[in-house]
Formats: sequence, C-alpha cells, structure tokens
Amino acid sequence: MLTNHVKGVPVLKYHFYIADVFTRQIFHGAQIAVFPHAEGLTRDRMQLIAREMNLSESVFVFPSTQGGNHRRIRVFSPHTEIDFAGHPIIATGMVLATTGDIKLEGKHTALELEQNVGPVSVNITQADGKPELIQFSRRIKPVIDRFVPPPEQLVDMLDLRAIDLAQKKFQPLLVYADQSYLIIPIRTYAAVRDARFNYRAWSESSAPDVHHPDRHAAIQLPCPAGGSQYRYA
Repeated sequence: MLTNHVKGVPVLKYHFYIADVFTRQIFHGAQIAVFPHAEGLTRDRMQLIAREMNLSESVFVFPSTQGGNHRRIRVFSPHTEIDFAGHPIIATGMVLATTGDIKLEGKHTALELEQNVGPVSVNITQADGKPELIQFSRRIKPVIDRFVPPPEQLVDMLDLRAIDLAQKKFQPLLVYADQSYLIIPIRTYAAVRDARFNYRAWSESSAPDVHHPDRHAAIQLPCPAGGSQYRYA
C-alpha cells in the first residue's frame, strides 16, 4: 500500500503488487510494480510514484470504456512514460488474475490491455483455478536495417570472441518495432550466458544511438543451436 502521511496533506492510499516476471523463483526475474486500481492518479503523480518505486517499469491499471475483460494501462519507467512494453503486460495479467480482478473462465481467459500504442490481446491459461501462463500478441510491421557494426565491434560490445558469432549462417540485423533492437546471432548457449554488455564499446562503435534509459532498447541474443535464449542490456 502506498501512503502519504505528511501533515496537512490528504492521505494517498493505493494497493500495489510487485510481480517477478520470467522466473519461477521469488525475488528473481524482472520486477514490475502493478497498481490494479489507479483511478484518480494524474500523469505527474504516476511518474513520481514510478520514480520512487525505482523499478524498470511500474504499471497503472484503469477501467476501460469497453468494460468486461478490458483494461487501460499506462506504463512508466523512473524517467518517463513508455508507450509499449512487454514485461508489464505479463505482470498485469498475472496480478489481475491472481487477485480476482479478472475472473478465470475455463482453461483460457481472454483479456485486452489498451496501451498508448493501441490494444494488446492477452491470453491467460489457468491450472486449478490459478493463472499458470500469460501470453500476448500484437500485430506490428517491423522496419529492418541491414547496416550493423562490423563483427569486431559486435564482439567488443558483448565481451565475447569472434568465434562466438554465428555469422556464417545468420546475419546481424537492426530491427525497429516500437523499440530498436540489435539482433546478434550467437553460436552457443554458453556464449549467450557469458555475454556482458560493454557500454564503452557501444558508445565507441558505429551502432546507432538506440541504447537510451528512456527507450528501453535492448541487445537480443538469439541462440540458433536449438531454440533461443535472450539477454537484455
């Protein structure tokens, strides 16, 4: 519960939950704050709350004019409002289903979350009356730029070796889909786990300036050797 007890100032009370996304262990994964009933909060107040929470994202949930299993959400980093973000969708679906704000009907329950960029379709899968899996889909048209930094700069950015790149079968790409992603193919799972983003090497490279704290840009490392793993910087 978020409260303000400054003398002479009305008490502000809002319940919130912190969801650990993409993990099965508490205090692991990505921590997202979710305020399931944010009615009455202004944009400035939401930004101040997100700054005080100091998590990667804080989600504020509002009723939708469509009613039913529709909600309007606004997402804030400590710095600014974010028009679209995936982790908060997962966190919001889990919190709303766990608290009973969304009633789980049958094995799958549909939910629609309206972000600044438009509606996002969410599917909640339950087991024994509890949410087990949250999935979402959104149609976008990505813009692909084949100009990327040369291999020696890519490995410097990730503190890897040239042999770790899977450049014989795959090509690194810069893809813009609401946010900018530099997609770098990596040969082994071990190299994916060992990768560490080097900010100095990035700043000295020929890569576009997409890694900005207000944009949530990421380095995405698909591992082609049987599935995919991802590490974000």
